[in-house]
Amino acid sequence: MPAGFTPQLREQAGEYLVVAVRSGGAPAPPSPRRALWFFAATLVSVLITGGLYGESPSLERLIAGPDGPGGWLGMLAAAGELLVGGIPYAASILGILVAHEAGHFFAARRVGIPSGFPYLIPLPFPLSPFGTLGAVMRINAPPRDRHALLAMAAAGPLAGLAVAMPLMVAGLATSHVERIGAVGLQEGNSLLYWLLKYLIFGQSLPSATHDVILNSVAWAGWAGLFVTAINLLPIGQLDGGHIAYALLGQRARWLGWAVTAGVAVLALFSQAWIVMFVLLVVFGRVYAVPLNDASRLRPAEVAVGIVMLILFALLFVPDPLRFRGI
Repeated sequence: MPAGFTPQLREQAGEYLVVAVRSGGAPAPPSPRRALWFFAATLVSVLITGGLYGESPSLERLIAGPDGPGGWLGMLAAAGELLVGGIPYAASILGILVAHEAGHFFAARRVGIPSGFPYLIPLPFPLSPFGTLGAVMRINAPPRDRHALLAMAAAGPLAGLAVAMPLMVAGLATSHVERIGAVGLQEGNSLLYWLLKYLIFGQSLPSATHDVILNSVAWAGWAGLFVTAINLLPIGQLDGGHIAYALLGQRARWLGWAVTAGVAVLALFSQAWIVMFVLLVVFGRVYAVPLNDASRLRPAEVAVGIVMLILFALLFVPDPLRFRGI
């Protein structure tokens, strides 16, 4: 095989073909220091977002500036109180994201897929209501077969859900139902989120007049479930795209374009999907094709893939965020 090319086994029209695929060159070595810097920046971002969640006297003193009570010292004390108040949210959302990426990282190591360290992405409020854009992890070489691709892709969402679900339940159990205000941010329902609210509060929420007012832990849980649903979209480099390719091979591309078209329709009715549609068009065209693309999943692995698709259906939110009164 010439230098700069990698052999890939494919099945086409009932025949097996060995195809020379141009390699992308030697990947940059993993940088734990860079990953730690991204983690630190995201930590600050989610602490601030958590501190801003809800009404806070420290926020009022901080906005007042040095002319407010206590001058500069009072302003610094208010900033410290704001960050301390953001700890429950920050710990919850980071726990979900770190668990998700750790699932990918260790599963990739187990199945022999070289990868970089996960990078958390800070996106401060008000650019993001979550204080983060999630996380990314680069795969430095194609997976050897569909078994490895499925194992790595499914591990992240399952690990993240193992943390997000208890936080969601605990957060809902310590939140309360109130009359809906004329103005405010309304989170959308997935089937799973609606069911959890029904089991905990004994009613379908939101109703015409009332809804649950989420505390910061519940908000982190909702964000974790929503981000997991986004990752499970069966498109391109997303976890769902890897899972779909492991199940369907090249036919996953048709599913990806169909889902992208569906997101385009949703973007006509929900502004929250406009940015996602653009990102899917830009980054959803490339799939992680394994070296042995002719491999077939075992029945147990097919069952895992189907379970992940069912989880996507349960977690999907058609109208994620809406501002009442606007």
